[in-house]
Amino acid sequence: TSVTIPNSVTNIGNYAFEDCGSLTSVKIGNSVTLIGYEAFYSCSNLTSVTIPDSVTSIGSAAFCNCIRLTSVSIGNSVTSIDYEAFYNCTSLTSVMIGNGVTNIGYQAFCNCTRLTSVTIPSSVTSIEDWAFCACSLTNVTIPNGVTSIGNSAFYGCSSLTSVTIGNCVTNIGYQAFYYCSSLTGVYFKGNAPSVSGSPFFTANNATIYYLPGTTGWGSTFGGLPTALWIQVPAIQSSPQTQTAEATSAVGLWVHASSPLGLCYFWYLNSTNLISCSTNCELHLTNLQMSQSGAYTVVVSNALGAVTSAPAMLNVIPPVEH
Repeated sequence: TSVTIPNSVTNIGNYAFEDCGSLTSVKIGNSVTLIGYEAFYSCSNLTSVTIPDSVTSIGSAAFCNCIRLTSVSIGNSVTSIDYEAFYNCTSLTSVMIGNGVTNIGYQAFCNCTRLTSVTIPSSVTSIEDWAFCACSLTNVTIPNGVTSIGNSAFYGCSSLTSVTIGNCVTNIGYQAFYYCSSLTGVYFKGNAPSVSGSPFFTANNATIYYLPGTTGWGSTFGGLPTALWIQVPAIQSSPQTQTAEATSAVGLWVHASSPLGLCYFWYLNSTNLISCSTNCELHLTNLQMSQSGAYTVVVSNALGAVTSAPAMLNVIPPVEH
């Protein structure tokens, strides 16, 4: 029903716990580097697994048919998720993929019918055929490191409403987003990639959006209409009000997002420009009383600009301790 694999173990071999139908929990030691082929295949009562940073390889079908597995955390040393590694894990709702993974293999998460969210790290360069087919993902961001999206990679993801595709994708495979019947927008950050056959289901109402300055776009792409993607920056977190002593240092920062590069213009009391750079933080040292006031930042890209809410900085005389 439960297994603790000690730190002295380095490999979990092929078929090691296959068909252990009563196994509910596994604790994997921090020295394990390899999880073998079908190591936990059809462990139908296993509910969660954390794969430590020591693991570098997850074998093919390692957790295939673990139908009660609800969550997976994959360590940062794993470089490849092999084919069918989590195939048919029908209770899986979320996956944390470590930032060392470069390849998501054939059918790696296929038929994970309850999988609603996955973060694909920037380290990933390829998403192979059928990798996420028939999942319940609602939106997907393909990071800039990915160069190819395989055939039918997201086939039948009927809850998928939007996809953002990084600027290094050069090829999208046949039917990669076929039967994604809820898809309304596909947002490309780079030039138009090559496509194999029809990557999109043309019977839905999706639109292909592309950025100004990118090339290869016509009035349609992959059978879907195209439109210019006009997006000014979006501010997620504005600078926060602070109180600081004179002669001390303070930092103000803003969290903003954009598909294009950002510039930050920091102002005191709306008119005095203090800094202009690509740094989202403003560092003030040796504060003076005259630096009290309302600080705002204008975040801009090539398409427009947005101004943050003001943050009050109250500079007070040094406090004797």
